This record gives sequence, structure tokens and C-alpha cells, in this order.
Amino acid sequence: MWTTSYIILRPLPDGTAAVAHEAADMKRANYILQYVAEPGDALFQTPLHPKNTGDTPKYSYHTAQRGKFIYSNEEWIKNFCGGKEPVIRRDETTTAV
Repeated sequence: MWTTSYIILRPLPDGTAAVAHEAADMKRANYILQYVAEPGDALFQTPLHPKNTGDTPKYSYHTAQRGKFIYSNEEWIKNFCGGKEPVIRRDETTTAV
């Protein structure tokens, strides 16, 4: 299912989170979050990342506003996901870089 080590998830009003972008490395992921991402977009390590030993993506941090990052999964869920862990979905709108 995963093709890169990093994904940027975008919470949606229906309680899901779409994979908005994929990144092969941290440098590209940071660029996306700094210059392309919308408030609420969050960086996750996929199971392809060596530090993620699980079967699901692992939260790293999210954007609160352009250039400001928050390192709290709880705050991301509370402020951008309606208080519930979102269901991750993938569709053809994903942009791989």
C-alpha cells in the first residue's frame, strides 16, 4: 500500500484523512509542510520508514499555520480531526515527490 517513507495527511470533514502528498525523504517532506501544506496537514512515517516498526503510519507533527509546526498528535486530533482518530484513505489525488 505504501510507496514512500513519508506521507502528509489532510483531515477531511467526514472523519477521514486523505493522503495529500507523499515524500521519499525528510527534506522533501519538510519542503511540502513549509511551503505547500494547509493548516492541519500532518506528517506521518509510513511502515516503510525504518523507525516505524508498526503496520500503520506514525504521526510526526502537523502544521498549525504556514511555517508553524506542532508536535502533538493529541492536539492534531482535537483541533483538526473533530476529536477522533481519523480513518486514513488513499485516492488518486496523492502527489508523490
